[in-house]
Amino acid sequence: AVVSTRVREAVVSTQSTGEMANPQGQQDLWPFVTFLLVVCVGPYFIYKMFPADIQGEKEGEDGTDNETARVLFSYRASNPDELSVIEGTEVIVAPSHLQPSIPGWTLVSSDGAVGLVPANYLEN
Repeated sequence: AVVSTRVREAVVSTQSTGEMANPQGQQDLWPFVTFLLVVCVGPYFIYKMFPADIQGEKEGEDGTDNETARVLFSYRASNPDELSVIEGTEVIVAPSHLQPSIPGWTLVSSDGAVGLVPANYLEN
């Protein structure tokens, strides 16, 4: 009997106002506010937590972080991992995290070929 009375009150209230009546009184807003906070503030926190993943590392004008160097002296490769270069040409120096731990040698690329060149043969 109590349930049917509540249903009847809700139907009468809906017919008179056009809105569903909430038998508990005022509606809770916390689910809606929580949803808005997650949608609006969540991406900001993700941006602040992982800025390198979103923004990327600093890049040069051509979209890479590689530097170029001019070859001061011609060099003829004596090993397969070395690169022959001609005096006066521009080569692309690999980023520091790709450079080998061999003192005095620099990893460069020229005309699609990649190899090591003596560091003192290059001018930044």
